[in-house]
Amino acid sequence: MAAAQVQTRLMQSEYTKAALLGLWVIAVYVAAVASDVSSVSHWIGLASLAIVPPVLARRFWSAPPETMSESIQEAVR
Repeated sequence: MAAAQVQTRLMQSEYTKAALLGLWVIAVYVAAVASDVSSVSHWIGLASLAIVPPVLARRFWSAPPETMSESIQEAVR
């Protein structure tokens, strides 16, 4: 796989990751509005529920490892 293709695949992975994490935050917000949350403490709890999991996922969700074929192609160049 060419370097540009590898870079494109990694970028698509990053966009997918960002989209999923953004959808999570929106889903928590919609659930809070739908359940008529009015207490400040509940909003703080929901904000942490909306923010903490995406932050952890972003930290620990790494890019796929380089395949043997990609490392051989990189060494040949």
